[in-house]
Amino acid sequence: MIGSRKIVLCSALVLLSLGATSAWATTYPINAGGPIPTGAPIVTEGITDFTFTVANEGPVTDQVSLVLALQHQDLKDLTITLYSPLGQHLDLVLPALVNDAPGTFKDVLFADSGQPFVANVTGIYTGSYQAMDLSSTFAQFNGSDPNGTWTLEVNDGRPLSFGTLYAPDTVPAPWEPFVGTELLIQAHGGIGTVVPEPISASLGGLGLLALVGYTTRRRLAV
Repeated sequence: MIGSRKIVLCSALVLLSLGATSAWATTYPINAGGPIPTGAPIVTEGITDFTFTVANEGPVTDQVSLVLALQHQDLKDLTITLYSPLGQHLDLVLPALVNDAPGTFKDVLFADSGQPFVANVTGIYTGSYQAMDLSSTFAQFNGSDPNGTWTLEVNDGRPLSFGTLYAPDTVPAPWEPFVGTELLIQAHGGIGTVVPEPISASLGGLGLLALVGYTTRRRLAV
């Protein structure tokens, strides 16, 4: 099992923009990345499930966010939904809101603190965005027990296009600097490793290209 990771994100711009950090979040790398197969009618099932294993957290969630690393031949084919262990769900990506073209989510941080999503002509997305489902937010997960298996469901609803979802241990990395798909959990009494949450949120305004240092330390899962 892949353990949670301690990530230090060092950016001169980030550090200048922040005061003291006030909250911390444990990061959980996706258990495995992999291909996103084409949807119907070429195959009968266009849904691929990717999972995160959350353990040793406090029993009450304070905040949830997600880093998405993904490339696809046609983003308009995709609906991407995050499910909690209790079955709560949030649509992060909806086909009606992206361009009908190839695209990449380059370590995009989806968080309630992000900016509203706006499609761009390049199809390359960086920084931080709110979930595209405007009827709900990540705050719906607050107050619930985060421990267990979280599922990122990728539904390719149209044929003849393919893609890949990238885990942090992808070799070679599809771009540099590279983070990979990760779930961020802040909960009461968590004993996991930490990421400065205000720094994570600030990536929306600064973008990961401002990153000038990145180190990781693996923690064995208990």
